[in-house]
Amino acid sequence: MSTAIRKSVRVQAEGVIEVRSPQLHAGTRADVIVILDDEEQAPHRPLASYVGSCKGTFKTAEEVDEFIRRERDSWE
Repeated sequence: MSTAIRKSVRVQAEGVIEVRSPQLHAGTRADVIVILDDEEQAPHRPLASYVGSCKGTFKTAEEVDEFIRRERDSWE
């Protein structure tokens, strides 16, 4: 049966991570999985900053109205 030990640690210089626990005995094999906090990986970007920033999107409501008018006019 496997035992899990969860520790929150701070990464030290040169990417070193140290884990200490009385459950860890010298010579015992262990698998280590490192999961980084999302907040530290990338700066937070507000959702509103994506509006109009992608190809084929509209920056303003006026641009949407203009597009819809042109589409309606093309139906006739």
